Amino acid sequence: MDDVRIVNKGKQELPCRLTEAEQIARGRALAKAIADVTVLKSRQQSVAQQLKAEAAALDAERDKLSEVVSSGTELREVETEDQVNFLTGRFTRRRLDTDEVLIERALTPDEAQLSMERGMELVPSGGGESDEPMPDETP
Repeated sequence: MDDVRIVNKGKQELPCRLTEAEQIARGRALAKAIADVTVLKSRQQSVAQQLKAEAAALDAERDKLSEVVSSGTELREVETEDQVNFLTGRFTRRRLDTDEVLIERALTPDEAQLSMERGMELVPSGGGESDEPMPDETP
């Protein structure tokens, strides 16, 4: 055998038969890996739902602020005052911060009844306008 020489010795990964104990150990490891993946995917879905809800809340806030910036106005609680003039038969609602008239209309029949109970006679006015806000008078 002088014509055969070993020129290199090394290691290589090759398939090897598992013993029965190794087969059982690998089966347990596989079952744990499957369970871990299931738990992780469940957590992933929960976090995704939470993030989706947070994103929706941020979208709503962005949209609200965008509308405020675009219109230059926002809804706020403002003190108002309702005035009933039984002599002219008119109802008026005003903003107390700007004294702007929000609503001006004829008294409703129920409101007019109050004046009769007080012994006041209504003076006819220019007609029964609606409960619509007054138009903006600024150009």
